[in-house]
Amino acid sequence: MLDLALSRPLATVAIGFCVLILMFQGWLLVIGLEKPVQFFPEIDPKGFYVNVDAPEGADLDYIDRIIQRIEFAVAGISAKERLTPAGKKLTVQGAMAPREYTKPNGEKYFGPSDLKNIKNVFTRSVVSAGGSSKFSANTPNHVGIRLLELEDRWRSSHKTVDDVRERIKDIPGAKITIAMEKEGPPTGAPINRNCRR
Repeated sequence: MLDLALSRPLATVAIGFCVLILMFQGWLLVIGLEKPVQFFPEIDPKGFYVNVDAPEGADLDYIDRIIQRIEFAVAGISAKERLTPAGKKLTVQGAMAPREYTKPNGEKYFGPSDLKNIKNVFTRSVVSAGGSSKFSANTPNHVGIRLLELEDRWRSSHKTVDDVRERIKDIPGAKITIAMEKEGPPTGAPINRNCRR
């Protein structure tokens, strides 16, 4: 067999390559492209944060205006809808007025947004941030959004996050990011660098 393989090297390489492809195809048929076991699957979070990283030296009024725009976007109120028929400006409290919805099981509930999965919205803004934990998912200036319990949600919370991300993408004046609420114990960055002199 070795003499035959050495006498025909091109055919041997071609046969080896074909066997490799057949083994890969067989693996795809049995296992598939997805991993058979996932130890830490991604789960729908209980909430998420819209983080506002304002420019250094920004005062509280400046930060508040940006956060109000985010609150209007989360509530589903566009810039054109902020004016009432009487010509007055709609307040954030008016935009976040409770709206009645029905859970999939028929129970009624109230939410502050046109997105049915959102249960509560809260904000926090400060001018000078104190010490913060590197394990925290949110920045000192943020809009926190709590979602309904998993069994009461109308759709995946990832789609709700995508809707909010689409609504806030054009708000100027600060770096705005979305961070999912983490489950489990706090952990640091996956890579830690130690410097020694």
